[in-house]
Order: sequence, then C-alpha cells, then structure tokens
Amino acid sequence: MDFIKITAWRGMGDFIFNHVVKGQKVAITGRLHVPPFDKEKGRAYEPYIVCSEFEFADSKRKEPRGTPPQEGPGPDDDELYDTLSEDDLMNSGKETAE
Repeated sequence: MDFIKITAWRGMGDFIFNHVVKGQKVAITGRLHVPPFDKEKGRAYEPYIVCSEFEFADSKRKEPRGTPPQEGPGPDDDELYDTLSEDDLMNSGKETAE
C-alpha cells in the first residue's frame, strides 16, 4: 500500500494538524503536483497533492480516548425511576421460590 503525501497550507493545515488523528478517515480534494526532475542531482521527487478541500470521512465521530462508553442510565436519571412500579419497589428484597 502506498501513501500519498498531501500539503495543506495556512489555516487548513493547522486545522488538520490539530484535529485529525492517525487512522481517521478523511476526504481530500486538490491538485496533483509533480516536481520536475532535478538534473544536477539526478533525482526525481515524489508527487504530492496540494489540498484545496478537506472533510472528515468517518461514519461517526470516535469518542475521545480515555472516556469510557456510556452504559445505560446513570444514578441521577429521573427516567429510571419513572419506569419502576410500586410492585418492583416492594419486592426488590424478596426472592420468590417456585
């Protein structure tokens, strides 16, 4: 797999540097720049894309690292208590043997 180098200038370059992480999918639009062959050094330089438009291409934003995923309602959720009936509260400490 080959990786193509991309050059982004000014504010777009700063934004990409600060907000894109390794492995994140992005969509880039731009023009292909092929540097001329250097006859004095006998060297060809790699082509690269000069970015003119950029957008995130992930299907959904990934949660920041270190933040555990939210699992169900928390202890402060009022909706949890609305779903309980009086029977649930009365029988919460009793086990039934059938």
